[in-house]
Order: sequence, then structure tokens, then C-alpha cells
Amino acid sequence: MQKLLIVCDSIKFPIDEGLKKFTYNFIHFCLKNLPESKVLASPSNLDNQEIKTFKRSKTFLNLQLYREIYHYNPQRIIYIPEASSTFFSFIRVIILNLYACNAKVIMISSQKRKHNYLTQQFIKFGKFNLITFSKSGQIQYQNLGVNTSYIPLGVDTKTFEPCSKIVKMELRKKYNLNCTTKYALHVGHIKKNRNIDSLTALLDIGYKVIIVGSSSTEQDISLSNYLKNLGVIIFDQYIEKISELYQLADVYIFPVKNADGAIEFPLSVLEAMSTNIPVISTKFGGLIDTFQESEHFKFFSSKSEMIEKFKNLNLELACNNRKIVLNEFKWEKIFENILQN
Repeated sequence: MQKLLIVCDSIKFPIDEGLKKFTYNFIHFCLKNLPESKVLASPSNLDNQEIKTFKRSKTFLNLQLYREIYHYNPQRIIYIPEASSTFFSFIRVIILNLYACNAKVIMISSQKRKHNYLTQQFIKFGKFNLITFSKSGQIQYQNLGVNTSYIPLGVDTKTFEPCSKIVKMELRKKYNLNCTTKYALHVGHIKKNRNIDSLTALLDIGYKVIIVGSSSTEQDISLSNYLKNLGVIIFDQYIEKISELYQLADVYIFPVKNADGAIEFPLSVLEAMSTNIPVISTKFGGLIDTFQESEHFKFFSSKSEMIEKFKNLNLELACNNRKIVLNEFKWEKIFENILQN
């Protein structure tokens, strides 16, 4: 069995956004299934003695980190940078390669980045592999000569599961919501680059909009207040059972267009599908590489098209989104694909 080392920039509670959830679940999967695996994080507040912390730096030129890697002598290193594939992330992965010259080093690129000419030339000289969450990201780095694989994200299908209509109504009462109103849900940062102000158009066609923001990331207060004043329901505190918000909703909406607005395979879309509610989304990142339109999964390119898709959505038809997730997107299957890469 290979000696695996996972290095991550940061893994801290609350685990309330896509990359954190991926990192957290991947770490626990590896610690459970690969007894010789080891985790180094900078920093971490997880109560787990198997996760060692080290002092964070931009370059990973760190004697403590070097000693940990030297003494462990891993055969494989998987590096999960918090800011995805930035210039300094590539410096760090190359340093990891130097610290463990006999190990296969893989970096996770969770979000597409643009690189200038000098950075592109720098990337070409690295001896590492990449995993991206979209095919366009895969092609971007393959064109720079990097061995790159596309692997989508997964979801915890036990946490995010469907509920009965009775439970749905009980949850709406719990969160002080109307039992007869149609609710469109979005989960993610409250920032302008996520195009969430476009969701106010749904208010004019009979939907109430619920936005659940990240509690650990700074939000755009002026945007939040603007949305609240128009009647959008905002949850900006940590919600332990976020699955309940999916269960009480009628449809999930993902409006992000900007590549900087989300990781390339939005985890919230999979969480909605696992809960078996319809999804209406922009043609974003790895979503267009993976899903085809169906009765309960629709793509849109403009605000007018979004409104049209909502108007034509039949909420009475049985939704099959969970079946798609159960077949292909359980965390266990995704992590096995990563480890076989």
C-alpha cells in the first residue's frame, strides 16, 4: 500500500463551502481507508491527532515541512491549495516535488485561473500532475504540457437525501417560511461576482428566493442589504443542518457565470440533486461537461432564459436527479478515482 501524504493550505471549521467539504471528506476517507496516510495542514482547527499542522508560508520554504516530508518519505503527495492554481500554488507544488523527489506529486486545481506568459513558462518546467474539476481546465494545462486529469466532485448522499411532503412542510414551519409558497434556493458566497442579484427576477414570477451565505467568508454587506430590501430571504449564519434548506426548497438555482465566482464543479448543485430537487443552472465549469438537460436539470445563458426555464418547470413531475448522483457521484467513488490517478 502506497504511503500517501495530503498537504493542504487550510482546513478549519466550519466546513461550510465546497472546497472545504471536498478537503475534509477526502482527508477522512484516506485516514480511514489508507492506514499509512498522513495529513499536513496550515492551519487546522480540526480535533484530529492524525492531522499535523505547520507554519504557513507563500513558498513552502519551511524547515519543519521539509523534515516532516523527509522522515515520512511518501510515495505520493496530493496538495490541495486553498486559492486553487495561482502562481504561488505552482511554486509550492514544485517545492513539494523537491522535498520528495521520488514521490508522485499531484495538485488539485479547484478553480480556473488565467496565467500570464511568464507564469505559463514557469508551469511548463514543473514535474507534477494536476487534477481539475472541468474539462476546459484540463485542456488549459494539457496545452502547457502538464499531465492533467478531469475528475468531478462528489456528495454525501446520506446527509443530503430527499424528504416527504410532510417533512418539507414541517421544515418550512421550523424556519418560519410559508407552506404554500414556491421557494428557489441558492447556497454560496454573497458576492457580486456570483451574479446572485439576477435572482430577484424570480420574485416577479411567483417565487421566493432563499440565499444561504458562507459564514466563514466575508460577505458583501451592501449586496446582502439590497437583496433583503427586495424580499430575498438571507441566511448568513452557520446552519449545521444545511441539508434541511435543500429539503424545504422547490428548486435549486445556480446563477454564477464568472469563473472566479465558484469552484469549477459547484458542490451545491450535487447537494441539491442528491436531495432530489430540480436544478436550474448556468453553463458553468464542469457542469456542462457532466450533465445533460432533462425535465429537472436545465441550463440557461441569460436572465430571460432563466425566467423561461422556471416558468416551464413542472414541479409535479417525479424528479430523478438523486438517481444520477447515486450512480456516479458518491464521495467514495470520486476519491477512489483520485487515488488511482
